[in-house]
Amino acid sequence: MNFLKKFSHQEVTSFLRLTQDENPLHQQKLIVIPGNLLLLTLEIKYQQYFKKVPTNATIKFCHPAYLNDYLLFETSINFFQIKNIQQSVIAKGSWAK
Repeated sequence: MNFLKKFSHQEVTSFLRLTQDENPLHQQKLIVIPGNLLLLTLEIKYQQYFKKVPTNATIKFCHPAYLNDYLLFETSINFFQIKNIQQSVIAKGSWAK
C-alpha cells in the first residue's frame, strides 16, 4: 500500500501541542516533521488497510522530513519506508511479526 501526504502547519503544531514536544527542530524556520507523527500516520493507514493493529515497529530515520514536503509512504504487512519527492529515504523499518 502506498500513499502520498503533505503535512500542514496546523497538523504539525497540533501534534506538538498534544505531545508537549518542545524539540527546537520542530520550532525553527524550516520545520522538521516529528518522527512520531510520521510513524503515527503509518500506523493509522496500516490499521485501515490491513485491518489489524501493529504491535511493534522498528524504525531507522535516515533524513529529516520538512513541513510542506510531499512524502511517499510505502508499507506492506512486514516492512515500510517513507521517501520525499526526490526519492531520498526519510525512514525505513519493519512491523513486528
